[in-house]
Amino acid sequence: MPLDRDLYRTLSEGIHGTSMIPQTHLSEDERWAVIQYIKRFSPRFVGENPSEPIRLPPPPADLRTKWEQGAQLYVDAGCVQCHGADGRGNGPAAKDLRDAWGHPTRPTDLPLRPLKGGSSPTDLYRTLSTSLNGTPMPSYRDVLSEEELWALVAYADSLATPERRVARGMMGMMGPGEEPLGRMIEMMNRMGMQGAGCMLQ
Repeated sequence: MPLDRDLYRTLSEGIHGTSMIPQTHLSEDERWAVIQYIKRFSPRFVGENPSEPIRLPPPPADLRTKWEQGAQLYVDAGCVQCHGADGRGNGPAAKDLRDAWGHPTRPTDLPLRPLKGGSSPTDLYRTLSTSLNGTPMPSYRDVLSEEELWALVAYADSLATPERRVARGMMGMMGPGEEPLGRMIEMMNRMGMQGAGCMLQ
C-alpha cells in the first residue's frame, strides 16, 4: 500500500517515460486534496493499513567506489537475464516478460535517464528494495545486504553515461517518451492560460 507521501511524490514528479506528467500547476494543498480524492477509488485505503515504510538509509560517502562490486552482483543476482549485459533491457529473458495483467512488458533501459521511479541513488535503492508492483521487477531487500544494495545502485548509476542522460525539451519540462499533449497543457497552465484543452483540439 502506498503512503500519502508516495502518492504525493508521484503526483508532483510524474512517472518519466509515461503520460503521467508532474501536476506542478497545482498548489501543494490542491495536490494533497487530489490524493485524498483518488484514494476513494480503492477500498483498500479504507480496509487496510499501510505497512511500516521501508527505511531508506543515506547513500554511503564512498558510493562511487562500489561499482565494481555492484557489477559482479548484477550478474550474480540475475539482473543480466532481463536487463542484459549492457543494461539496455535486452537480456535473454526480456522478450518473454509480462506484467501482472498478462501484457508484454520490457525491462527498463538502465542507461537511459530519467528513470520511471526516479534516478537519484536513493530512488534506485528504493526500487531495488521495494520492487515495482505490477512488473516482473522483484525486491532484493531480503536477499542482499544494505551494502550490496548500494553496490548495485553504484553500478546501475555508472551505466548512465553523459550522452544517455537525456536533456529535457520544452523549456526543460519534457522528458523522452513523455506524452506531448499533456505537457503542452501543463505548460499553458503554468502560464495561466485558460481553455488549454480547447486550444489543442
